Amino acid sequence: MLSFLAGRNNENSTLMIMNVDGTERRQVVTIEAVGGPGSLISDVDFTPDSEKLVLSVLKEAESMGTTDLYAIDIDGGNLVQLTHMDPDQNCYVIEFSPKGW
Repeated sequence: MLSFLAGRNNENSTLMIMNVDGTERRQVVTIEAVGGPGSLISDVDFTPDSEKLVLSVLKEAESMGTTDLYAIDIDGGNLVQLTHMDPDQNCYVIEFSPKGW
């Protein structure tokens, strides 16, 4: 399975998943910008068990400000914010260890 990002005119970011042969494409979540266009999902990775995705999200549209990490089930349920970074701090380049911790 693979994940990819889609969006229109920088209004939002939509996280999609599909099989590697292109079948069963589906939307997991759309992240809407706060304060206007520009919400970005900048990094995504599957958890080692492939049940969840962890994503880095910039929600403040008018700044290059803060990104936080979120986790979501691959069916689009249970979106949980994992980090609460200070203003102008970022979380990205998500990688899991081979052992899953």
